[in-house]
Amino acid sequence: YLKALYRIEYFGIGFDEERSETELFDIEDLVSLKELELREYIYNEYGCEKAHTINFNSSKQLSELLYVDLDIPRPDRNLYPNGVAFDKLFTSTLTNADLLETIKNPFIEMFLEWKKVVAVGKSIQSYADLSFNNRLYPSFNITGTRTGRISCSQPNLQNSPKDKKGLPSVRTLFRPNEGEKLISIDYQQQEIRMLAILSQDENLLSLVKDGTDMHTVVGKQMFRKDELTKEERDVIKAIHFSLLYGSSPSAIAFKIGSDVEYADNLVNTYYENFPDVKVFMDNIRDEADQMGGITLFTGRKWECLPGAAYQAVNAVIQGSCAEL
Repeated sequence: YLKALYRIEYFGIGFDEERSETELFDIEDLVSLKELELREYIYNEYGCEKAHTINFNSSKQLSELLYVDLDIPRPDRNLYPNGVAFDKLFTSTLTNADLLETIKNPFIEMFLEWKKVVAVGKSIQSYADLSFNNRLYPSFNITGTRTGRISCSQPNLQNSPKDKKGLPSVRTLFRPNEGEKLISIDYQQQEIRMLAILSQDENLLSLVKDGTDMHTVVGKQMFRKDELTKEERDVIKAIHFSLLYGSSPSAIAFKIGSDVEYADNLVNTYYENFPDVKVFMDNIRDEADQMGGITLFTGRKWECLPGAAYQAVNAVIQGSCAEL
C-alpha cells in the first residue's frame, strides 16, 4: 500500500503544459466576455451605474449590488435548517455560491456561470504553477482525514473540475506517457453497498446482489414505479448520501428543493423499505455516544468528539470503504 503510494508520488502524472497555456488564454477571453455580459445586463435591465465599476470578486460590493442596488430579496435564515453548514452560507454578505443558487434571478444565474469559468481557470493555473517538465507530483496523505480516506495536495488531483458543456476542459490536460493510456476505475456506489453489507438489511442486500444501479432500484421500490425520471433518481441519490452524512429532514429538504414534510416522508418511506438500515444507524450513533467512538471491521478506531455522534454513521461507512 505504502509502496504503491510512493510510486504514484515519485512518477507523478503527465500534464500538458503547452495546451494549458492555450486553455488559460481562452478562459481569460471567456471570463472577460461573460463579465462584459454581466455589466451590460445590470445597466440595461436595472439602469445601475455601478455596472461599469463593480468588482465581482468583492463579496462586499457584490452583496451591496444584489440586495441594495438591484433590490433582490435577501434569503431568510429562518427558512433554512439549523447547523454549522448552513450558518456558513449566511455570512454577513450573503454571497456564498450555494446560497445564491437558491435564488431564482436571471442576473444571479449569469453571475454563477461566470464564477464557474473563473474557478476552472484557477484550477488550471494551480496545476500549471506546480507542473515540472510536463508532470505533476502530488502528495498523498494517509492520515489527512478522520475517516481514513486518502487526501491529496500540491496539487489536489482529487478535486479536479469535471468537464462540463460550455466550459474549458481540465481533465483532458492530464496525459499518459507515449504509447500508454490513462484508465479511470471506480467502485460503483461503494458507500451504499457498504451500508447494505454492514446493516445486513435483507431488502438492500438483495438489490446489491442484482448488481444494478442502486439509486435507480431503490427509487423504483420507494416510488412504486417501473421507471424513474432523472429528477427522481437524483432525489434518491440525495437521500442516500444525506442519510450517510447524518443530515436532518430539513437539510435534505434544502438539498432536494422540497418542503420539510415531503423530505421527512421520504426518509420514513426509506426506513420502511429498509428497516434494518435504521436499526444499524441508531446502534452506531448510540455506540459512538456511549463508548466515545467506534471500531471498524479492521480494528481501526474512530474517536467521537463531544456532540458529534451524528457523524458516526458516515465515519463507519466512509472509513470501511477506505479500509477496503
